[in-house]
Amino acid sequence: MIAIGLGSNLGNRARNLRRAIRLLSCGTNPILKSLQISPIYESNALLPENAPSTWDRPYLNCVITGETHLDPASLLKTLQTIETKMGRNQGSERWAPRIIDLDILAYDTLTFETPKFKIPHPELFKRDFVYLPFCDLEPNWSIPFPYLSHGKTLKDFVASNPSSLQSTSNYDLEIYYPSIMGILNVTPDSFSDGGLYLDSNKALDHAKRLVESGASVIDVGAESTRPGADSITADQEWKRLEKILFAIRSEFKDIELSVDTRHPDTAKKAIDLGVDWINDVSGLEQPKMLETLQDFSGKVVFMHQLGLPADPKCTLPENEDTVGAVLSWAESKIEKLTTEFGFSESQLVFDPGIGFGKTAHQSLEILRNLDRFAKLGVEILIGHSRKSFLGAFTNNSPVERDALSAYCSTLFPNFSVDLIRLHDVSLQRELFSLHRHFHHAISKRY
Repeated sequence: MIAIGLGSNLGNRARNLRRAIRLLSCGTNPILKSLQISPIYESNALLPENAPSTWDRPYLNCVITGETHLDPASLLKTLQTIETKMGRNQGSERWAPRIIDLDILAYDTLTFETPKFKIPHPELFKRDFVYLPFCDLEPNWSIPFPYLSHGKTLKDFVASNPSSLQSTSNYDLEIYYPSIMGILNVTPDSFSDGGLYLDSNKALDHAKRLVESGASVIDVGAESTRPGADSITADQEWKRLEKILFAIRSEFKDIELSVDTRHPDTAKKAIDLGVDWINDVSGLEQPKMLETLQDFSGKVVFMHQLGLPADPKCTLPENEDTVGAVLSWAESKIEKLTTEFGFSESQLVFDPGIGFGKTAHQSLEILRNLDRFAKLGVEILIGHSRKSFLGAFTNNSPVERDALSAYCSTLFPNFSVDLIRLHDVSLQRELFSLHRHFHHAISKRY
């Protein structure tokens, strides 16, 4: 058994913890198997005297345990690689805010020491936000020599060192399930909600509903990419977007705001207005879009597709390994974006493009094998809401496919996806809540 401590106090803390867990536990040869996750603890930052006020950010903490094929030194190096992948500056000051902090707390009952590395972790018995979640998972862990003075087991130590710190269930859904990107289409011709939110007041009201329902990102699009849709100019697109983007940014200072666009001029104006994400369904194919995003520090989504608007007759070959083909495309794209254009892996988000250039069978094949995308090292976004592949299971119209869309999200392999893009956020959150409480109750019972 190994135990790893996770902490984050920068950005979307829960999503950071989830992504780290995904990078550790997913893929064809995961670093960590037989994964167990502790309850979440929120704690104040530990700060030196005269620390900048901007460093005073509370942490979310948890501990995960499992089995690994790596020796301690290799595991440490892997954890540092994951930290860097997620955007942590390894050269930052010790007490500065962290996107992610990963520490080896214990490696069975091994003791191990080098000038820069020690197992068990030297701070394990000093920090309640570390030893409490560890004890939640492994109360009978035998404390190795020379720490036996702390007690024979971890629960002995906790019993003799009581703490007022309590775990919180406030972040359970954010840790155990993908974050939700709520869809706001300000279009006359989208396949399921075209024309509903052209009025800016109605669009803002819908954005409010998405936020109140639990969306962490609002994705606003003004051009439909459904089969047969008419293309529009960047000027036409911006005319639909400008007023509503300004209203949402003014109303919700903390919500992450995304623009779904393939037009570089639209992306530039949206960035100037203060959006946090650019969601390019064309897969960052245009040189001008890459130029536009050179100095953008927000998230950038690139999607696999075979043409826009989507054409049901243009799909990947039926006899091809669908997942392998999409993976190969994404690996090549990431290599180009990071080495030639200076994007960081922590900035990039990959969307496999469900329904874009894929048959219903191929879309399902991707959804069944989402854990294979862990090797990419970037965040994964899935946009399956109301898509045509669901028509294989219902005669309902697209707008009536929300229940199937939400149920589909619960079938994804554990921790294989970072975000899902949905129309009905409220229904998805309710289903996630039921799913979590049901399985938690089962695990407690047995």
